[in-house]
Amino acid sequence: MNSNHIILKTKALNKHFQDGASVTHAVSDVNLSISEGEYLSLTGESGSGKSTLLAMLGLIEQPTSGAVFLAGVDTTPLSTQAKAAIRNKYLGFVFQSFHLVPTLSVYDNVALPLRYSSNIPVSDHEKATLHVLELLGIKDLALKCPDKLSGGQQQRVAIGRALVTSPKLILADEPTGNLDSKNSDIIKGLLNEIHQMGTTIIVVTHEPAFAALAQRQINMVNGQIQSAR
Repeated sequence: MNSNHIILKTKALNKHFQDGASVTHAVSDVNLSISEGEYLSLTGESGSGKSTLLAMLGLIEQPTSGAVFLAGVDTTPLSTQAKAAIRNKYLGFVFQSFHLVPTLSVYDNVALPLRYSSNIPVSDHEKATLHVLELLGIKDLALKCPDKLSGGQQQRVAIGRALVTSPKLILADEPTGNLDSKNSDIIKGLLNEIHQMGTTIIVVTHEPAFAALAQRQINMVNGQIQSAR
């Protein structure tokens, strides 16, 4: 990966939520550049805007103003369909609450994004899915449904689903928030391995020790970047 190549950039990014006469400035005037192959952590107190910022970086939340550039493309004016296409091409998501489909097996949960991706030819879908299951140590769970798995196993499935399309960028929102310390350490290790393979990672976490694993740490206060190191 070319560490000088900017994969994601924001310009004067704002997100305001209005409730009657009251306006909440969730994210205020954020300018951020993320290089290909970088590992970045976003920290801050609850309500600091870090998850809202991540949602805008992932093209899930529409900014009130400002712009998000992904792979050099200004995504702000794009239609919902166009945003979905660019999201499926470049991004993988890992959430705190797993968001697995309860009626699908582990294999089918991991393979699901391939239906909507142009990254992997249909003829390679099975190979890609099995590769990810093997990589994450969950191949033996392939036929089980999520309700038969531990929290740590479910999060590994969720990471597999994020990885299966070979995205350039993984966005993880509190990926260890629902896990015990042992499984939390496993997930941190897996994310580090994925980064070592060349994938860009942005992780939101409230854990200082987790944030410290990243190459660059950004702390948010009241919707603004207070410090970066």
